Amino acid sequence: MLQPEAAAEIADELLPMLDDWKENPDASIWRLPYTYYTCGLAYQFAGKPKKATQIYWQLWHDFPDSHYARLAEFKLEPVSP
Repeated sequence: MLQPEAAAEIADELLPMLDDWKENPDASIWRLPYTYYTCGLAYQFAGKPKKATQIYWQLWHDFPDSHYARLAEFKLEPVSP
C-alpha cells in the first residue's frame, strides 16, 4: 500500500541532514542528488507541489551536472503540447 504522506514525513526529517552532508567533503556526489530527487517525488506524490518544486529547484541549483538535476528540470519546466 502506498503511503505518500509517510514518505513526505521521512523527507521532512531527511532534508535538514542533507544540508549538513553537502558540507562534508566525503559526501557522495551521486547520493545527494538522488536523495534530493526522491524527497521531491515524495512531496509531489503527497500532494505538496510547492515543497516539491522547492526541492527540485534546490537540486537543479546545487548539482547542475547531475542527471537527477536534468530530471528535476523537467519537473520545473512547463511542457508544451
